[in-house]
Amino acid sequence: MTNPSPRFRPKNPLPSPYLPDGRYGLMHLPRLMEKLVRLREGRLEPYYQPTVGQGFDRMLGEHLGVPMKVFQEVAGSWARAPEEALERLREWLPDDPKPERWNRRLVQRGLWGYGRFRLERRKEALGLSHRTEIRTMIDLIEFVEGRGEG
Repeated sequence: MTNPSPRFRPKNPLPSPYLPDGRYGLMHLPRLMEKLVRLREGRLEPYYQPTVGQGFDRMLGEHLGVPMKVFQEVAGSWARAPEEALERLREWLPDDPKPERWNRRLVQRGLWGYGRFRLERRKEALGLSHRTEIRTMIDLIEFVEGRGEG
């Protein structure tokens, strides 16, 4: 896969959604926390700003039963002490956060149903409709951010 056009590629990409946190094994959690840290510090690129609390951020919160405001509060300590932040977050998490269920849902988003519809609309908006190797939302994120094979 070639690198995406600079017109929609962020200059300072967030961590990959494939990256799980070190305690619970939840993919996307480090990405969400980094997004919120950058937002707090005024460093979040405009490309990402419309997605704060939406999409995978919202879905992860729903999966865990954790309101977005809790993630925002915990983000204050994430940059300097991720383990401390995870400990604070633990107060809100279910006993079993079911990472295998969440991770499967995350990586399959876009294969069928409404997720497929959203993926195709997003690809079209980015001029990537012809990129058949982009089959999931994470494929699209990885492509746009210059990682992965689609």
